[in-house]
Amino acid sequence: MRRARPLALSMIALVLMFAVGCSHSSSDIKVELQNRYDQMDKAMQERNADKLAGFMADDFMAHLQGGKALNRSQMLTSMGDQFKEATSITSTSTVDTAENKGERAEATVTAKQQVVYKDAHDKVHTIEITSTSHDTWVWRPQEKAGPSGVPVAEGGWRLIGYAEVNHTRTEDGNPQPAPSSNSKS
Repeated sequence: MRRARPLALSMIALVLMFAVGCSHSSSDIKVELQNRYDQMDKAMQERNADKLAGFMADDFMAHLQGGKALNRSQMLTSMGDQFKEATSITSTSTVDTAENKGERAEATVTAKQQVVYKDAHDKVHTIEITSTSHDTWVWRPQEKAGPSGVPVAEGGWRLIGYAEVNHTRTEDGNPQPAPSSNSKS
């Protein structure tokens, strides 16, 4: 009978660890989301739209500073087109603030990207972008990811909303105009 007690205590410990691990506490949410952004930055650098799709909820919407709105499919198509043109991409995102709201989380994020590409005359150009966004994440069970429909291995935080609040861009060191609602970027 003495062996049953340590087993019961082990089971209780496992249940408590699981409950704590799934609670998404406010103190952990910034770390959890920063991990997601680090993984997304890696996918950007690999120019892998399918990997990025795995971080987005099926009902994802982006609202860019110039007023343009893109759904998940439009965003992934746009990124895929840009990935084809780029010779290299570096991307760094920093979660400035994060708040857990149960099955939702909100974050303010500063992102910096550098995109190198060649024009039609083989001249190399560098675009540098710094943006700040207010992002909304939702906790979701397993979802399909990417155009290939490959399932995500497990449930987790999915980006459902991206609202750009600031965007600066330079090309070859020269400031570029802010994006408008009819521009491609």
